[in-house]
Amino acid sequence: DGVPLQLVDFPQSLGPGRNATLAGPAMARDWTSEAPKLLWRRGIGAGWAGFAVAGTNAVTLEQHGEEEVVTCYHTTRGEPLWRHAYAARYDSPVGGTGPRTVPLIVDRRVFTVGATGVLNCLDLETGEMLWSVNVLADNGAPVPAWGFACSPLHHAGKIIVNPGGTNGN
Repeated sequence: DGVPLQLVDFPQSLGPGRNATLAGPAMARDWTSEAPKLLWRRGIGAGWAGFAVAGTNAVTLEQHGEEEVVTCYHTTRGEPLWRHAYAARYDSPVGGTGPRTVPLIVDRRVFTVGATGVLNCLDLETGEMLWSVNVLADNGAPVPAWGFACSPLHHAGKIIVNPGGTNGN
């Protein structure tokens, strides 16, 4: 029945090599005649965030009312494994509603940045918050008109985010 499912980590924006490619079996170009098998589907909260994947953990950010929520789903079953909610809401005619970044997974930790600049560090297995800081507030920068949209980056043992600027860019 084709190539068996293989779990491949996609731990950050643009994938493992930050080059928007993923090694693996070739997929059909015409999904009308050769559609991939749907494993699960579920509704999630508002936003424009992507997923980061490590093993059977798929992590994203969602907007639920007045809270941003970091949610971890099981990759092959789609069931929620944990969620971490905090008070933050972004909604703008220019940028839409909700968070818009891709989480970063490094050494069993999840780093997320919400649309209002809240940077969280969570445990990948439990969702427990290890620490949190608002990078925009700490740097005297306003929330950009389109919302904070800079996914965190790992380099040389450091987590890097763009703290914004005083002119809102």
